Amino acid sequence: MKKICTFLFAIFISCGFAFAETTDIGANATSADCTEPTLGTYSGDANMEAKWTANTVQLRWYDGYSDTQITPTNTSANNCTYDSVLTIPDNPPERIGYNFAGWTVIPGLPAGYTKLQYIESTGTQYIDTGLKGTNDTVLETEIAFSDTSSPMLWGYNSNVGGNTDRISAYISIGGRCNFGNTSTDASLPRYITVGTFTTIKQNNTGIYIDGVKRLNYNATNTFTTAYNMYFLWANGTGASPTSGKVKWFKITRGGNVVMNLVPAKNSSGVIGMYDTVSGQFFTNQGTGEFVAGPAVTQ
Repeated sequence: MKKICTFLFAIFISCGFAFAETTDIGANATSADCTEPTLGTYSGDANMEAKWTANTVQLRWYDGYSDTQITPTNTSANNCTYDSVLTIPDNPPERIGYNFAGWTVIPGLPAGYTKLQYIESTGTQYIDTGLKGTNDTVLETEIAFSDTSSPMLWGYNSNVGGNTDRISAYISIGGRCNFGNTSTDASLPRYITVGTFTTIKQNNTGIYIDGVKRLNYNATNTFTTAYNMYFLWANGTGASPTSGKVKWFKITRGGNVVMNLVPAKNSSGVIGMYDTVSGQFFTNQGTGEFVAGPAVTQ
């Protein structure tokens, strides 16, 4: 009588591949005996070898400034198979005042967090970045202002360091912007349309709005701010916090990204911004609450 043995074996795991089936490579059984991935019936001895199918994922491409999805003219860019060469769209997006610099992966969030298209400050909310400003600090954001009469966008603005260690952007007519040992009057609202998303960047040479330099200065001193920088307000200032919708906020130091905040909501429903660099969730340090924008579905 032929003895029949039944074996229960585990599903194997390999990064980037899906378990397909197990193939018998022994002398006493055929591959037809092992087509079931969890249970097989065999006659005699058998050696088992896992078979794999590379995972294929769907790709979505976005323009990076207006959340508009790009439809590749080459359909091969719509999917990518693990361990293969990625095909990028033949039709990169265009933006007035900018040169296309390439593609980057949209940072994902860990389990328990929902990524949002934006969060909105009503004018009493702000974030303490936990970081001090330095002479090589660069601050950037994309924001749709609700008001440009007197909001302080970010930074640290106090005379504790003798007016030589400040970083701030005062978005108002005649508002004063500071960086290190420079302090310059500006009328930035003339370059901003209320309710329209705008990119703003500040470094030690000036302030850029939608990629165009709108305020020119030259901070020459080496410094570190006495206290942490805020976002949507400036630490140590009497001016009003900023009201508006924020898509992202980034701090670069010495050419390295040290903070990259994206709008998010945690599993408890608290709204804030998740830092993809440190893995920390930053919440409102003012009064009231941030307002959540729609969830990101891609």
